[in-house]
Formats: sequence, C-alpha cells, structure tokens
Amino acid sequence: MKTQIHDLRKVRMWYEVKELSSNPGNSDSKIAKKLGIDRRTVSRYKKMSEDEFHEFSMKQRVYELVLSPYYPDVLSLLSIDNGLPAAVIEDRLKEKYADLPKVNSKTVYNFVQHVRRQEKIPVPEKIRQTEALEEFAYGSQAQVDFGTAQMRRLDGSRRRVYFFALVLSRSRYKYVFFQTTPFTGKTAVQAHEQAFKYIEGIPGKLLYDQDSVFLKSENLGDYLLADDFRRYRDERGISVEFCRKADPQSKGRVENVVGYVKNNFLRARTFHDIDRLNEEVLSWLERKANGTKHATTKRLPHDVWLIEKEHLSFFRPSPAIPRDEIPTYTVRKDNTISYKGNFYRVPYGTYNGKGPEVLLKVKDGTLSLSNRQGILLAEHPVSLEKGKVRGDTQV
Repeated sequence: MKTQIHDLRKVRMWYEVKELSSNPGNSDSKIAKKLGIDRRTVSRYKKMSEDEFHEFSMKQRVYELVLSPYYPDVLSLLSIDNGLPAAVIEDRLKEKYADLPKVNSKTVYNFVQHVRRQEKIPVPEKIRQTEALEEFAYGSQAQVDFGTAQMRRLDGSRRRVYFFALVLSRSRYKYVFFQTTPFTGKTAVQAHEQAFKYIEGIPGKLLYDQDSVFLKSENLGDYLLADDFRRYRDERGISVEFCRKADPQSKGRVENVVGYVKNNFLRARTFHDIDRLNEEVLSWLERKANGTKHATTKRLPHDVWLIEKEHLSFFRPSPAIPRDEIPTYTVRKDNTISYKGNFYRVPYGTYNGKGPEVLLKVKDGTLSLSNRQGILLAEHPVSLEKGKVRGDTQV
C-alpha cells in the first residue's frame, strides 16, 4: 500500500513539474524549492514525455522490488545510526549477503531514500564545525595547488591552460605560473624553483593536496612521494605536508588564490601564447594580487612580504633541474623556425611581434621545440629534404 501511495505521489509530482515549467519565469531551482524536491529531479522530469515517465516509474518499481527483501536490514541500520550514508549501507549488505543482487550504487541510494521516506527518517543536517585559526609565523608556511581553465584565442578557438599557484600563508604574497600541458613531477619542480626565486626564499613548510603529481599512493596513512618530487624534496631539504582535498580550513588560502586567478586574472582574457600569458600574470601579480589590500589582513601582500622574506631560508638554483645549454632559434612571423634548410612549425600565436626564441633539441630523429621555461611547444620528425615546411601546429 505504501508503495502505491508513493507511486501516485511521483505521478502527481511529474504533472506539477510540467505545469510549473510551462511558466517561463519558473527556473528549475524555483520549482524545486516550491515542490520540496531536488533541482536535478525537476530537470529530469521536464525532459520526460508522459510515456517516458511511466516507463521510468516502472523501472524504479522493479528496482524497489529487487531490494525490498532487504528493507528490514536497511531499517535496522538506520535505526542504529540515522545518518548512515547509503554507501556504508550498501557495503554492510554486501558483507552480510553474498547473493545480494548486482545493482549499481545509485539504485541502493534510491532504495535507502525510499526507506527513509516510508519510515519518516530524515537525514540529519551536517554542520561543519570550524574555528578561527591562529595567524602563521613569518616564513613558516606556503600553500601550493594547481588549476586549469579554458581560454579563448583570437580566432575564437579554445585553448586549455594549466597553472601552478603558491601563496605565503602569513603575507598572502602569491606566485602563479602557466603552461599548456598538465603538470608532471618535473614541471612541478621547475615551477617550485621559479616560485622560490620570485618570493626570494624557501618557507619552513609546504602544504599540498594529495595530488598525483606529488604522490604515488597512500598506504595506511603513509604517503609515498612520486620519484621526481621525492628527489627534489631530499635535495632541497624542504618540509612537506599533505591534507585532504578541498579542505578550506587547512589549505583555504591557496584554494582562494586558484579561484582568484580563474575569476579575476583569466576572466575574459585572450590567449596569445604561453610566454605572453606568463608575462601578463607577473604584471597582474605585481599590480593586483600582491599590490592591492587583502580583504582579510587589510594590508598589501607586497608590504607584508617585505617583512616575511627576511624569515625565509636562503634560495639558490637547484642542480636537480637539468640546465644543459640548448640552442635557441627565433620564431618567424609565420610561426615557424628555420633549421638546416627546412621550416618547422610552432603553435599559432607563438610569434608575438617580438621574434621570441625557442629551444631546439634533436634526438632519435625527432626535433623538439620548447619555450624558455622548458614547456614543450611542438615535436616533428627531422626532414632529410630541403626547403620543406614540416609539422602540425598541435603538440
């Protein structure tokens, strides 16, 4: 009887969603609030014809019947802990019943929600307890994170960029570095070196997410550092700490910087080339990010950094980063470089009117072109002919 009532309620809800959505002034969120249902449910119901809705309802009914023998178990678990997540309940059922029907986790979640509705067991409201943290000592910590965003080119196409961000926890003095490929252990090390050069020292501790750039795995609470970063840490003698992802209390400063870069620096900005973007972000750091009053401290990050940098450890370039002398070639107006009688393309927009130089390496018949930050721009097979233009513009 309860299931029939629940089915009728769903049918009525579908009709109400359809009726309310006929008014252009009713958004999905507004309808969801009025009916007391999830916004995603509103969106799903709006897309369904009447026949599709009835078919959907029948499938849901079958799923409920498949799991209905486990109703007492679910109810018992919720009686013990009414805040128990569906994922835990699913695991407990699998542990208890080897022949538990093979349904996906979303089905189990829906069934648990069904039991909650029938038994009037609400989900307890979770309130995250936070407290104001003491201010960090000068030079004691910096926080590091990565971000990515899509930028628009002059021709209207899109270009994804990736960035490294570091912020000193006391002064909020920031550094940002961009590249056109995802960060690896090696390029993350390069970014660290450039950051330490920019802030003129090394902080006492560096705080990170549990990112695959730095970690291979976590074993019973022990972090296994990725090889490149482990070697770098050992050589530098830096102290590192890892925290939970998206934890605003422990790593909120740099997460705010990532959002600041996306919503302030990158917003409505056109991508020309990666070198120009890094020049632009350095100007933005000086002008805006480090040059205007911070909302929390009410001070200029640059002014506080003048004090903080005296508390940072001495920095000199690290031999962990290869610094072999690599020949440079000037990019021509047609975004090519000339090498041994042939022309090799670099990505459109690399030429910026200044005749930028790129680094050229040849190994095993492959010619590689990189910018001065060591970021790969293009790779092409070496041509044995003369006077040819080689290569696609994409890496």
